[in-house]
Amino acid sequence: MKTIQWISFLFITMLTASLVRAEEVARDAKIVTVQGNVIIGLPGESAGKPATVGALLPVGSTIHTTSGAEVTVKFFNSTVAVVQPDTDVTLEKLSVTTEGKDVTKENALLNLRVGSIISSLDPAKHDINNYGIRTPRGIAAARGTVYAVGVAPNNGICTTSTISGTVIFYTDKGEISVPFGNFASVGNNGNDGQKGKLDHLVDSDPKLAAELIAAIKSIADGIKAGTIPSTPGLLAALHGAASIIDPKAPNPVELPKGGDGQILPPLDQTKIIVSPSSSPSNSPLPPG
Repeated sequence: MKTIQWISFLFITMLTASLVRAEEVARDAKIVTVQGNVIIGLPGESAGKPATVGALLPVGSTIHTTSGAEVTVKFFNSTVAVVQPDTDVTLEKLSVTTEGKDVTKENALLNLRVGSIISSLDPAKHDINNYGIRTPRGIAAARGTVYAVGVAPNNGICTTSTISGTVIFYTDKGEISVPFGNFASVGNNGNDGQKGKLDHLVDSDPKLAAELIAAIKSIADGIKAGTIPSTPGLLAALHGAASIIDPKAPNPVELPKGGDGQILPPLDQTKIIVSPSSSPSNSPLPPG
């Protein structure tokens, strides 16, 4: 009798487990700050319209920023991106994957045609973050970091600057590892860019420094206003980003309390998949 009861219990357990399947549900992004002339295009609408705070962006929406304009977009509670001036980007994918009541993945993929985006992901959600930016050279995917991705308008060179974690360039000619606090760029043939220390790049490019500081300030303002939830990991990442951009002024913008000002350890794996045809099997996002 006990044997029959045990077999019945196992059968019910297996049946219940089989019914709990992964489900992916589309989500909308939300605009939390707008500065200057920002035009959004919504799926099914032929004409664009000015971006407004609180506007929802479904999958397929486009964002165009003009000179001097930027917009901060929240994808999930602690996943935000600041779209910089002179940028064109499309929200290619945004969804949540669940198994029963548990969220197993928060998926976001942006298609960056030109310009730059600074993204901030809470490293505490490393296991469920599945975020990436598609560029003409491949996909920059991250799990938990603050990093910038740019596509130059004149030559199409793609550059990523990583504040925490590690960047890996997957190219037809091998892998290039770029640790946090560094940058790397890739051109048309997969290896005609450069790499080095991020602070050196910032020193040589005041415009980049200003963009990074502006992005950090936008995220910090969102946290202080309550439109972006505050977490210890996110605060630490912001403070670390600020100190890398200007080591002499570790708090160049007024950041919320909670970060310790230290650079986060390389718990994130940020990957630049330069050659979509040779994307590794463990790539967190679909190949280009």
